[in-house]
Amino acid sequence: MPLWVHVLAITVIGIAIAGAIQASGVAWVLWMILFIAILGIILGLRLVRESERAVVERFGKNLLHGDIPYILHPGLNVIIPGVDQVVVRQSTQEQTLKLPEQKILAAGVIWEVESEIYFKIAHVEIEDEKDTWVTNDWDVHKATYGVNPGEYHPGKGILLLAEATLRSKLPEVGARAEEKARQAQDVTDDMRLTAVEAMENSQSEINEAVRLAMNEATSNWGIVITRHVVTKLLPPESIRVQLQAKVEAQKKKEAIIIESQGAREAAINVAEGQKQATILTAEALKQKQVLDAEGEGARLERLAEAAMKPGADKAFDFQIAEEMTEAVASLGEKGNAVIFAPAGLAKLGSLGAAAMKFLPQVKGVSGRTPASTKISPSPPKDR
Repeated sequence: MPLWVHVLAITVIGIAIAGAIQASGVAWVLWMILFIAILGIILGLRLVRESERAVVERFGKNLLHGDIPYILHPGLNVIIPGVDQVVVRQSTQEQTLKLPEQKILAAGVIWEVESEIYFKIAHVEIEDEKDTWVTNDWDVHKATYGVNPGEYHPGKGILLLAEATLRSKLPEVGARAEEKARQAQDVTDDMRLTAVEAMENSQSEINEAVRLAMNEATSNWGIVITRHVVTKLLPPESIRVQLQAKVEAQKKKEAIIIESQGAREAAINVAEGQKQATILTAEALKQKQVLDAEGEGARLERLAEAAMKPGADKAFDFQIAEEMTEAVASLGEKGNAVIFAPAGLAKLGSLGAAAMKFLPQVKGVSGRTPASTKISPSPPKDR
């Protein structure tokens, strides 16, 4: 009982004694009745917190009128002193229990397992297609009297149920892990390690299996198992050493693969660069040839247009004579040489005369007279 209730009761008793001393006869009796009533109310005051429900028994029974649980709700409540008794205050918040370490055989390995259970005194209601947790007086009544006989708190019963459920569900998950390993591996040792790895990666599956199995039992207790969390799941030391070695080997293998892939990509990049360089060079050469051809075509078009004009033949003779003079000069610098003119060339004599006309200029350029240079028609081709 809170301290303030005791202080208030002592104060009322003092006032009642002082009043009784001054009163007499009937007044004294009325004063005592009033005193007892006020004292009873004070002693019957019970304050319940927001996150609690107080379970009250009247003469050892919680149900009033056969089917109504006697539960105090948050706020200030009044009970009958000496008749009613608050036996337990149940929390309506989510609570947790830590399971002690267990050793469980699964997938051919003995595992060290620790876990935690989260539960709430409530029942599940579907609202807007979602499960919601709702607490009512019957949930509190079931959690108090439906779990542990002689004990008002459901924690012990939930703890025992969680241990038993974990011992039954862990081997089931281990059997599924072994089946997956059997399908993936052919060697027995590797299969066992694969099964152990699958077990270590199946904690979420273990948690969900335990939670669903426990909720089937606790629904009659007014309790909802909200979560089950595996906090420790370890195989024997020898298995852990083998797994560590396997992990290190896998890391080395991946490093080698990554390195080889890098070298391969580098070689591909170099080859690709060379290919692009070759293509660009070829395209540049092609473009140059196109431009040269276009330039030559334009020159020929201009020559053709010039050939149609009067006096074009003299201009052509002059150009040819100039080119031949340059050729004679270059040959004269190298010594005796014979120039074979194309057979059937028209106006060969006039071209030779035109060339001889410019010989003095060639002499001035070369420093000597190319007397030994002669122009002959090209020898006939063999038939």
